[in-house]
Amino acid sequence: MKTVTIKDVIYWVAESWQNTSVNLLQRSWKKLWPSVEFEKTPTPTPVTQDDNTELLHLVQQIPGCENAGEGCLEE
Repeated sequence: MKTVTIKDVIYWVAESWQNTSVNLLQRSWKKLWPSVEFEKTPTPTPVTQDDNTELLHLVQQIPGCENAGEGCLEE
């Protein structure tokens, strides 16, 4: 255990969360709180050019990112 770092633990938690399904979470909550009703997850709306323009403007306000371009958003 002396060789385990915080970074290792963070990666383990992230991997565990990625492997957790929505169905598993809902079933677990139903056992804890039987009266809860779950809604269908809405389909995400596609990102539009207006969204990218607004996001790019916000990114360019970060010190050191004044020259950021559209390609930076993808990264």
